Amino acid sequence: MDYFKEKKYYIVSFFYYLYVLFLSFMVDGNSFNSNYNVACWGFYLFLLVLFFYKKTFILYFFSKKLLFFYLFVFFITVSAVITPLDFYQSWVGLFKIYSLFLFGFLTIFLMRENVVNFIVVCNILVFSALIHVFIILRMWFSLLSPMDYDWVGGLYFSNNIRNFTDYMSICFFCSLFLIGFYKKNMFKFFFIIISIFILTFILWSGSRAAYVGVSIGLMFYLYFLKNNYFNFLIFFMIFCSTLISLCFGTNHPSLGIFRAYSQLDNNVDHFSSGRLAIYEKILEYFSYHPILGYGGEAVRQLNIYGRVQAHNSILQILIEFGLVGLVGCIILFYKAFSEFNFKGMPLKEVFIMALLLNVFVSSLFNGGAYYGVILILACFFVMAIYADKNLRIG
Repeated sequence: MDYFKEKKYYIVSFFYYLYVLFLSFMVDGNSFNSNYNVACWGFYLFLLVLFFYKKTFILYFFSKKLLFFYLFVFFITVSAVITPLDFYQSWVGLFKIYSLFLFGFLTIFLMRENVVNFIVVCNILVFSALIHVFIILRMWFSLLSPMDYDWVGGLYFSNNIRNFTDYMSICFFCSLFLIGFYKKNMFKFFFIIISIFILTFILWSGSRAAYVGVSIGLMFYLYFLKNNYFNFLIFFMIFCSTLISLCFGTNHPSLGIFRAYSQLDNNVDHFSSGRLAIYEKILEYFSYHPILGYGGEAVRQLNIYGRVQAHNSILQILIEFGLVGLVGCIILFYKAFSEFNFKGMPLKEVFIMALLLNVFVSSLFNGGAYYGVILILACFFVMAIYADKNLRIG
């Protein structure tokens, strides 16, 4: 036992990185099971950290600075307890939120203990994305008729290419960051190639939410980076990725970069893929329980047009945890970023803010606030900013 405690640094860091790697294979096999698995493995990781760092971790976990956070957790727990829907499913949704918070706590703790390395996590995400690109390429060249295959719902590790694209967009920004981080030209060239591969997939996916999120994130990144070389590089990558994606055209109407334009002539609800009707129905249900909402997995249980999530992060919070949940989230983000200085930001901070902006914007149109993988990764980068010694936060 003493031997393991002496090696706790390596054991904890290994399982933390392994968890981050395995997240890429739990993006969306089945949304409910995926969220449950993400939460369970996150909880196991928390127990491992608690075993090795129990004294110092418990002292940090019960800090007086976290009183508002515990009050917030109390109210969303009440929401799940008094839910008018199925108690078990509501608690699974709440368990996902608990695991998210626990992951955030252990992330910032392990970063301050120098157990988790930010660059290693970024590399893991980039290489996991590259693995997925190779898997999809292998699928393409092994199918008799790849142009007629259902790529939207038929990926190996995901039954929804849209949600998977959200994950890939996070990996894309990680790859961009590593281009600027590494000084050797060999590494820069390597990550430029990987970035082109990942961006090609994003463009090929036809995910309009990802297009908007990545575009706004890139504009933020380039504006604050103020680097002409990077400006040229981004446009070069977009040009190359666009050309490559055209080489993998399919007969599926929901794939490809021209999907956004092909539906412009349709009515607004059809153009939004039925989102407006979903939003209207969610607001109707929200009006019945506006304070505390319906608890976890509310959209799935209410069976709103057969969807499992609200396709909008704000509505997702409102329908599950009501106005109390939304106000609590706003205050938590305000406390985290209220003292953030946008002047003279170093590369790491510019990258994280651009990535989080991408996640937030795309989550306004899809399931970024529902799927555990996206929430966990967004939480990691929020905690990375919070743990940065150069920032004066909180």
